[in-house]
Amino acid sequence: DRFLASVEAKAGAPVRGLYVGWRGDSIDTPLAWEPSDFLTVWDRKNASIAVGEGGLAQVVTMLREQHPERAVYMIGHSFGGSALFHAIKDGLAQEQLHGFEYFMLNPAVAEREFDAVEQALVAAWAASPVFSGAVSITAADALRQHRKVTVLQAQGDKAVGWGYRIAFRDTPIGFDRQRQTHRAKVCNTGDACRPSPADTCTATLADGRFVLRAVSIPGQGCVPMQQRPVWVIAGEDSVSANHNDILNSIQAEALADLLAQRWRQRAGR
Repeated sequence: DRFLASVEAKAGAPVRGLYVGWRGDSIDTPLAWEPSDFLTVWDRKNASIAVGEGGLAQVVTMLREQHPERAVYMIGHSFGGSALFHAIKDGLAQEQLHGFEYFMLNPAVAEREFDAVEQALVAAWAASPVFSGAVSITAADALRQHRKVTVLQAQGDKAVGWGYRIAFRDTPIGFDRQRQTHRAKVCNTGDACRPSPADTCTATLADGRFVLRAVSIPGQGCVPMQQRPVWVIAGEDSVSANHNDILNSIQAEALADLLAQRWRQRAGR
């Protein structure tokens, strides 16, 4: 489709896409979309876990074992993000595949699910020779060495921000301010948004229109957030207006830029 074609054009290499679909709703009702969707939220969450730990985990295992040399980027939205999380969480901290990276867009995943996995990732990174300084590598490689998962959460997403909280009485990871590592916005004029050369906390994608800024910690700057194994990006309405506003024109271009950059870094280009 257009997104894959964009990644392929930017990377200058063939790109293959695999779509994994599954039926989330267990019932159909004559009600309007929002209440009808909420009635099935518990069944859809359970289905996402079953699909993730079942067939999708087998797909991930196959890619890890049979194609470790490939650059593999997996993207999941909403309960698809939940399915992706449950497919990759076991053994994620031990994964050493440089070309694998995972993206969750407005995911239906809560703090309690994520805590143990993130703690294991943090511990693995802290024990790595890169963290201790025993191995000297470039800054870009250092960041990619340990980051495994990127979450992009629209802050105007009521389905996750309110509906998920009410249904499961837990905070979705994208709305946990302590976990948010970056802020994202879209600018209409790229030149006005470009950071100064001295600003190491801000990066731009999509011809300067997509602006990504790391959160700064008093006395430490933004480096600790840049080095987190899980990036949680809080997107303004300009990035994603609502729960289903994903891979819109600028967001898709920004993600395509990011994937192409990862591929070029890995290929040494």
